[in-house]
Amino acid sequence: MQENIFIITVHALLAAFGGLARQLNLLNKSPLRPVSLISGCIIASFIGVIFYFLSAHFGIDSYIGYAAAGLSGWVGPQILDTLVQQVLRMAGIKAD
Repeated sequence: MQENIFIITVHALLAAFGGLARQLNLLNKSPLRPVSLISGCIIASFIGVIFYFLSAHFGIDSYIGYAAAGLSGWVGPQILDTLVQQVLRMAGIKAD
């Protein structure tokens, strides 16, 4: 179990670094706000942890899992926003 906690933490940190890299990449488009930075990293970490469980379930190689966790951090908030919009649309709920 300790090994799983370590691997989950690594996935979360890689995803958070991916989210941080995205925020830093967008610096020239909009100013960096601390709240935005923290929330982006938390969302990215959540996506990284979810990806850990998916990769463990499907037996994806650990190195590919680590790389995908970092990449999921880069696109994490956008994936969640798109997924939520699709679910709301399918449920017939109008989002404001």
